[in-house]
Amino acid sequence: MDAWRMGSLEFDEDELSGKKCYAGIDLSSKSDMTTLQLLFPDDWRVVSRFYLPRQALENDKSGHYQEWADAGLLTICGEEMVDYDYIMNDYLALRKKFDIKETAIDSWNASYFIVRLEKLHGVTLTEYQQGILSFNEPSKELEVMIKAGRIRHNSPILDWMAANVSIKEDESGNIRPVKPKRGSPLKIDGIVALIMALGLCIRDKNEEPPASVYLKRGFIEI
Repeated sequence: MDAWRMGSLEFDEDELSGKKCYAGIDLSSKSDMTTLQLLFPDDWRVVSRFYLPRQALENDKSGHYQEWADAGLLTICGEEMVDYDYIMNDYLALRKKFDIKETAIDSWNASYFIVRLEKLHGVTLTEYQQGILSFNEPSKELEVMIKAGRIRHNSPILDWMAANVSIKEDESGNIRPVKPKRGSPLKIDGIVALIMALGLCIRDKNEEPPASVYLKRGFIEI
């Protein structure tokens, strides 16, 4: 966690208005948090949103939810289940404020959200595969960036989730984040969403055409 704390930075998200970013969304149904993470590749700042239904707040086993809700860090929306329409409107407001190039989403439990965004608002989300191969490269890249203090964040909830992450590694050395144990009150959804956003960023960077040598040095007169 010492490396993660190196990236702690107090900033006003209004400073990022109009700037390019990539988004990751991890939707929940009942007890898990829903989260939306925005990653800005210009300086790797992270803007975080977290949502929870009231029933999950009342049944909190983490000991933090009420404190975060009172501080305005955790939005309570919906009673037994999180209110997807509320989150959708929040996401659309963020699209107006920031230049969201692409948004990754875990497709599990997200059909309603994906379809309504596309049909009602013409917004297409990228369904991000949840297998270890999809998470391997961005997970490793995020680890390198965290150790270098390059990821800049200012959310106590995201801090808590970063401390909860364990790493699963397969026999080929591929990795992905996992919760410490099944049924644990410890959550990692924000880190998962952040990795998905970074995965989109890495893919776009890899697909960029190489810059022309003439753009780098200009034409040579003969």
